[in-house]
Amino acid sequence: MREKDATAWTRVYAHLPADEYPATRAHIDQLGSVSQKALYDTAVEAVVAAIERAADGS
Repeated sequence: MREKDATAWTRVYAHLPADEYPATRAHIDQLGSVSQKALYDTAVEAVVAAIERAADGS
């Protein structure tokens, strides 16, 4: 299963029509190198930033 997850960017998104998804097609190599850890770290940072913004607004 992890192998399928690891190759999802290139298996799925590389086949999108370039005229409809130019940014995705232009960056497919970079998308393929995104790690699960990078996705997790980005999600955690987004949650923390949202909590900090909410706390500042109180």
